[in-house]
Amino acid sequence: MALKKIGFLCVGLKGWISLERTKSFYIESLENTYEIILIHSEKEFFEKLDSFDIVLNFFGNLVWEHKHKIKTPVIFCLHGGAVLNYKFLVNNAEKVSAHDAFIVNCTSDIAILKEVFVTPPNIHLLKLPISKDIELNYAKNDCKSVFNINEDTLLLGYVARILPQKNLHHAIHMLNKVKNEITTAVKLIVIGDYWVDYPILNWQKTENEYHTYINELIASYQLSENIIQFQSNLSNDELTLCYGALDFLIHPTNSLDENFGYAPIEAMKCGTPVIGTAYGGLKDSIVHEKTGFLLDTWSSASGIRSDYFSGLNFIKKLHGNSALKQEVTNNCLERAEAHYSFKSCAQNLVEIVNSSTNSKLSTISMTGNLDFLTYTENVYLPKVKPSWNYYKKVAQIYCNTSIENIEFSSTLFLRTFSKFTILEQQIIFEDPTWPAKIPFNTQTEEILKACETTTNYNQLKEKLSFELDHTMLLNLISIGALVFSQHKTP
Repeated sequence: MALKKIGFLCVGLKGWISLERTKSFYIESLENTYEIILIHSEKEFFEKLDSFDIVLNFFGNLVWEHKHKIKTPVIFCLHGGAVLNYKFLVNNAEKVSAHDAFIVNCTSDIAILKEVFVTPPNIHLLKLPISKDIELNYAKNDCKSVFNINEDTLLLGYVARILPQKNLHHAIHMLNKVKNEITTAVKLIVIGDYWVDYPILNWQKTENEYHTYINELIASYQLSENIIQFQSNLSNDELTLCYGALDFLIHPTNSLDENFGYAPIEAMKCGTPVIGTAYGGLKDSIVHEKTGFLLDTWSSASGIRSDYFSGLNFIKKLHGNSALKQEVTNNCLERAEAHYSFKSCAQNLVEIVNSSTNSKLSTISMTGNLDFLTYTENVYLPKVKPSWNYYKKVAQIYCNTSIENIEFSSTLFLRTFSKFTILEQQIIFEDPTWPAKIPFNTQTEEILKACETTTNYNQLKEKLSFELDHTMLLNLISIGALVFSQHKTP
């Protein structure tokens, strides 16, 4: 019996290593059950359109542009598109029929789609697999020895593209805190290449701006001897050895479309716990205090904020406690095998496509939620289009908490968002991901200076020369000038 045919559209896909990897997973998973017809151009699409049993829109807008000509079910794959392209989805919702479906890679995308559509369409959650080549066969100390790192050295890692939104600078801040508060025998392995053409909220004025910032940060902390850098072109064997050598992977991303993330699950496959922002796909892959630590993350008027230094307590908790560390390592290994094996992910994908292929055709169309589109321009960040306010509503869905959850008590700790300067009646924050500017006044300056190190709410009130009220403090947190933690910090 002839196999049913999938029109697999990937028009314009190039340069995104993670998407190419996901594409290969789709093809390998489906090729024994379906005949896959790869479509790379509009010409190919129209020549073969009538032969498809189902269309899988892996990448590109070609299906959206010609949806009315397609007489089979369509599966739309969202690779972070629920955040970046939510306005497009709302405006084109009527093109989606009741027999169509969406594949998403995190539960946050499901929540967004339920907001974007008046009546939610068919939505399927698909976990992506760890590469079959990531298989650690060495003990951690043996992996460390490959890099001439002493077994007693606490080894942190960062594996990602190097651009402001991926927050390498926060991994370096963490390294400095570990060195000052836990052990001087600490190093950070950085694996990644600098990106200069990232199109989303890119404030950089020159190609080397972030690279220069990172070099200056390392020099200011005197950490040059504590950092080992590799480019991203490591073989899978080399990458596996890196993951295996790490005591912790630091994944402090603020990338708006962080809908999954391969690095965290690869690290867990090698028994390495992950400290990451509680944002998007990381909320699904990292089990808090079991396979790693999720940093509370929320949306402010001037960007995403996270309780970065709370992860320090997790490092302190595991460092020197071999039994607990082994327990967490076992949790990582078990979760990686149970949820992110190629076999289980491939079976899920085949079931999703089978379900959609056999769905009954319908003339009912979806409706977009126009109320979800309202936003205003941002007054705190540099002017780019779209502005941060365009993404703020959907980014909050990706976050795990909000300022509404703050309790003003002795359990509340506060810290200035980043280093700041005062110029021309403005307070300018130096963080390259969120270079915010807020209006200056003397009381704001006094609060920020009092919170340059983590400060208990009760202690803060005693430090100030004026009476502090909740409204003033909440406003600074809401703007993004202060970050908060609702648990004690040593």
